Amino acid sequence: PAPFDEITETSPLISVRIEDIPAGVDVASIIMTVDGAAADPVWSAGTLSFDTADSGWSWAGGDTIIVCIWAGDLAQLCGVNEDSICWTFSIAAGGPVITAIDPPEDSLWSACEDQGAIFTLIDPDSVDSASIVVTVNGDTVTGWSLNFDTLFFQPLADWTDGDTVTVCVWAQDLLGNPPGDWGCITFFIDLIPPVIVSISPDPAFPIGAGSTFSIDIADSGCGLDESTLGIVVDSRLYTPGDGFLDWDGAELHLVPEHSFSPGETVVVCLDSIADSPDICDPNILDTCWQYIVEILPDLWSADSFIAVTPPVIVEGDTVSFHGLGFLRSIDIDSTFDWGIYAGSAELYYHIGGPLAAGDTIEENRTFGPELLGLGPGEYMLCLRLDVGDFIREWDEANNIGCAPLTILSGECDGHPNPFSPNHDGVNDFAIFNYPGQSMLDATIKIYDIEGRLVRKLTDTILWDGADGADVEMPGGVYIYLVIRDDEIICKGTIYLAR
Repeated sequence: PAPFDEITETSPLISVRIEDIPAGVDVASIIMTVDGAAADPVWSAGTLSFDTADSGWSWAGGDTIIVCIWAGDLAQLCGVNEDSICWTFSIAAGGPVITAIDPPEDSLWSACEDQGAIFTLIDPDSVDSASIVVTVNGDTVTGWSLNFDTLFFQPLADWTDGDTVTVCVWAQDLLGNPPGDWGCITFFIDLIPPVIVSISPDPAFPIGAGSTFSIDIADSGCGLDESTLGIVVDSRLYTPGDGFLDWDGAELHLVPEHSFSPGETVVVCLDSIADSPDICDPNILDTCWQYIVEILPDLWSADSFIAVTPPVIVEGDTVSFHGLGFLRSIDIDSTFDWGIYAGSAELYYHIGGPLAAGDTIEENRTFGPELLGLGPGEYMLCLRLDVGDFIREWDEANNIGCAPLTILSGECDGHPNPFSPNHDGVNDFAIFNYPGQSMLDATIKIYDIEGRLVRKLTDTILWDGADGADVEMPGGVYIYLVIRDDEIICKGTIYLAR
């Protein structure tokens, strides 16, 4: 090669042209050294050549070679003329550039058990395929192939879940130049779908009609694809954010849209819940389990089974209460209780048991003034079953039935006062109340201001403002007396407005 040439052969042919005019070259005087070592060149027609390949000499990329030659002529008088020359040339430096192209970047998750890797090996002087080394986690492996400048690696055995795999490639070019560095790619293997950590309620036990469900789900590899989360209950799909299903990052919590029926079989499914690998199709969790809805006793009553007689009394009067309750579903072998209440006031309480399905709880009670103890007002008298919550029931909200009771003031009263019997539907009647009116009859006598008897009421407590002949009375103040057994029990005045 010419001085300072950069060549791409590792065993080049070194040659030099030597001339001498007129005496000629003394071939026997020629000495050649290459990198300081004597060479054995060949002389032919004025050219000195040294074939380094035939002599087993070679260099590597980046090497610099020094060639020196000494020669004399064939002059016969006054001594020979001598000359020498030294020059250098070099083997091109560089080496393959090795790049991982699949997986496309480092530290990705793969769900393929046979995940491989692809590399490009680029070098202008071509890659020496015999020099290629492929390692997996530091161990040299086979199972690769080279197609032009692309290397394909495929594992000879499948990976296992949780593996961390680092594939590296090394090669030199045909000049012996090594790469600047190994080409490596690392990926992780996830072959297991998301797992259920816990389920509540436990499917091994019956559930109640209003049961909710909590399911812990996790994926220890590439993580959950939260867009696939959902619970199917009896073919009804619930998804996070639909108002029924919540996801807090670890637990799905479902409040079903409807309650269940006693004895019903409830099927709960996690359908196509996926993890989130970067490479290959995700691992899918598909599983179902079922519950049996327990059959519980149910103590119940309703307003239609409750009667209060009379529904309107005067303060101090007696009232009769009739109430019915029932037990449906299954027997009760334990203690239970019931009571009669007016608002929060307990009027009667009983504790008993057991009951058989279909049994009736009946209460007929009379409450006098000494027990009722309630002032004027409007009340609901109620039969409450299982007051102490002794029984775990199917429906805890239906254990009460009520009927209204109105208690009027125990004093003589005429209202509205004034009243206006003008047939407009507003305050057309005076209503008289008196002690004991719900139990004992009385006569109401109405007088004008001059003491004349205007009207006598014997079977009603309403006055329409007319006299006994049905003649409308003029406006003014009227006096009323309430008489029982010839005794005035109360009296008052009422104003009639015209």
